[in-house]
Amino acid sequence: MLGLGDAPLVLFGHCMGALSAHALAAELFERGKPATALVVSSSRVPHLPPEQRYLPPRPGAVGVYHMSMDQPRLREEISRVMAAQGVEVPDELLGIAVRVLDRDLDMCFGYSPGAVAPTGCPVHAVAWSDDSDVAAHEMLAWSDYGTAFCLSVLPGHKMSFIDAGEELMDVIRSVSSISRPTAQKR
Repeated sequence: MLGLGDAPLVLFGHCMGALSAHALAAELFERGKPATALVVSSSRVPHLPPEQRYLPPRPGAVGVYHMSMDQPRLREEISRVMAAQGVEVPDELLGIAVRVLDRDLDMCFGYSPGAVAPTGCPVHAVAWSDDSDVAAHEMLAWSDYGTAFCLSVLPGHKMSFIDAGEELMDVIRSVSSISRPTAQKR
């Protein structure tokens, strides 16, 4: 990514993916090549201890995966999320998905940067009006991570990002037009 020159680079991460997107943005900033912007969706901030960052699913939650869930429960939730998208996952692929998700959970619960790692770029947080996992007010903590901050609340639940279409793309397009930040470490 360091070979992009001055091309705009907007990083997007949803839920667990927000941790990866943030870590990449912080690393790029450290190397003097900050991203144009970081867009995070339905995720608590990385510096929280994992037990505060990931809460057990609340009743009625959609697409919330947690260390407290055994493999049959993960299988059930993956099937439910995919069925809502009109996709029936074959058992063989479902088994693979459960194993991968189990490892993702281990990684996310093991990741603990301990302090706010600045990104050197604007952060745009996206909350979902009916997200039973991460409330809009919890997304405000991302304001400590960037050079500027904006919060958008879009209609839908945690997994609505999958088919949010133009509303989510409008958010991403709006931050991609921001001029690339200069590399000044805090």
